[in-house]
Amino acid sequence: MMAAPMDWRINPGVSPSDPHGVADLIVRVCPPDGSGPIDGTRFEFRTTQMVRASRAIERAALLEPDVPLYVGVQLGFRLDAQREVYAPLLAAGVAVHAFGTDDAPELDVDWTRVDDDPRRIESQWFVVREGREPAALVGFEVGHDHGRRRRVWEGFQSTDPRLVARLTSHLAAVRADHLTSR
Repeated sequence: MMAAPMDWRINPGVSPSDPHGVADLIVRVCPPDGSGPIDGTRFEFRTTQMVRASRAIERAALLEPDVPLYVGVQLGFRLDAQREVYAPLLAAGVAVHAFGTDDAPELDVDWTRVDDDPRRIESQWFVVREGREPAALVGFEVGHDHGRRRRVWEGFQSTDPRLVARLTSHLAAVRADHLTSR
């Protein structure tokens, strides 16, 4: 009997201790094979920490250019704004599979346009790669701090190879679904 596919959507409001549903998502990611809870995973709430984790994953991609990099930027222009990070990756031959809810960036990445659904992982901020040192950073935009004119994030980073593999498998499937529906 095959296990049901993983639902990579947050479910806000399930628990008062998890108002945005990110912890619930991590629990659901635990491998269905009984191999135990995921390791090397922590919550992130600060944009600066999330950017730091993103940059570490992007730097690792330069060391293994044959391993694809999956990137969620929500809006294409945000990837263009990071040209100083992504142009060297592309020049090194890293396959950058980028996801967003609007038009593709000018950078020559493999662009997948996804539905603008704030609960689905593929329409959010993420940087994910497998390889020798698998890693993922995922951030869900959960609100705005209007006084400081900033977006508010809740997410996680993980080096658990099982979580990273399940996430890259999901993103590859989303990409494949969009390629076949063109």
